[in-house]
Amino acid sequence: MAQVKLRHPPYSSDEESWPENPSIDAIKKWEIDSGKSLPSDYKSFMAKYNGGALYPLEFKNNVDEEVADENDIEEITGLDLLFDWNTFAKWNSSNPSIWAESHVVIGLDSGSNLICISTDGNSYGRIIFWWRNAQDWDVEDDGPLPIGIVANDFREFVFEKLFVSEDGGSPRWQLPGDLEKAEIVEL
Repeated sequence: MAQVKLRHPPYSSDEESWPENPSIDAIKKWEIDSGKSLPSDYKSFMAKYNGGALYPLEFKNNVDEEVADENDIEEITGLDLLFDWNTFAKWNSSNPSIWAESHVVIGLDSGSNLICISTDGNSYGRIIFWWRNAQDWDVEDDGPLPIGIVANDFREFVFEKLFVSEDGGSPRWQLPGDLEKAEIVEL
């Protein structure tokens, strides 16, 4: 497995500290209240790290080639941030649309597209890239167009699908000391 690092960027422009990690009880309560079961690898990550910015942070979004060409979508996407628990709960409890019944949003890419985990049947636990182009966002019906399965589970996404592109990756991680201050992710 590749070594993955994580840091918690300033939480807001006021340099607030990153929120505290959720307890297992808080996660279980959310599951009961929402009626959704979260995969154990994701729950472990949240209880231990509470989201954050990962490095490496780029991944192939597995967009269908025809859809990508029609919509000018790049093959490689940069992970912006995995939500902290408070943001996760807010995003996933305030979205009543039909499409959210089978997925939860766990973060965003650098273009504010959704990174989701399936909570439904045969696709349970898979990491899904959901492209939020306005043309394909049907607020009154099904929501954004699901584009690609990125990984079979959260662990695979973090440890096998993230990489540094040939051009050196995102400038977010090129600030002095960022990698030295980051902690190594272990699940």
